[in-house]
Amino acid sequence: MAIEVKIFLGFLVTSEIKANLKYSSSWKQAILDTTCELKDIEKNQRHYIGKFIPQELTLKELKNEEEIIKKNLQLYCPKINLDQHRCYFFSQLFIS
Repeated sequence: MAIEVKIFLGFLVTSEIKANLKYSSSWKQAILDTTCELKDIEKNQRHYIGKFIPQELTLKELKNEEEIIKKNLQLYCPKINLDQHRCYFFSQLFIS
């Protein structure tokens, strides 16, 4: 049995973000593309969009990753001001 801990950084999928993604053809294409950096994950019955990040980051590097995620998500939700949305940071445990 292997145990792996990953750190996730991303935005909560609010009804506003969900509605924008629903009508985004570029998002629909991106989720089909396995090279897409952003992932849609579920934790505690809530959906988040972001990415798994290296475990050892400085605060400056963490803020940089947040900006990268925000810019990438903004491509799929251009009408939303993501500066008004909070970025979440949490760990996930994977057992295989």
